[in-house]
Amino acid sequence: MARRVRSRIKLLERILVAVDGSEPSRRALHHAVNIAKTMGARVTIAHSVVWEPLAPSRQRRAMRQLAEEFDERGETILKKMSAEVAHSGVEVELVLLHGPAGEAVTKLAAAGNYDLVVVGVRGRSLASRLLLGSVADRIIRICNGPVLVVH
Repeated sequence: MARRVRSRIKLLERILVAVDGSEPSRRALHHAVNIAKTMGARVTIAHSVVWEPLAPSRQRRAMRQLAEEFDERGETILKKMSAEVAHSGVEVELVLLHGPAGEAVTKLAAAGNYDLVVVGVRGRSLASRLLLGSVADRIIRICNGPVLVVH
């Protein structure tokens, strides 16, 4: 008598891709979209804007204008990246985050219950990563879910 075995493999439903407009983040996005097509998943493209308001209070208007410019640049990056995969047939959502990218992406991943986080890396040397830091390294260290790093 044959017994039916239910598959325990969970299909991916939601994929989060962190982008910064660079070539490595483009590659990460394309990998995520290919996975999403195979699995029938949705993709969220996220970009984080960081700016530090260091000016005295009398310059707050200038700081607000600077913040708006940073947000506009971030939205431009998101739209450009989204346009690259518009023909894929995958459902795409754009999210502009604020704060350090590693922390902002990880917080969104946890809050949004994403099945996979995808991030690109530039392939810098260990010394430059130690000096400059790496968003991918940070996400790998603090994200509770699966992370795909695309070179």
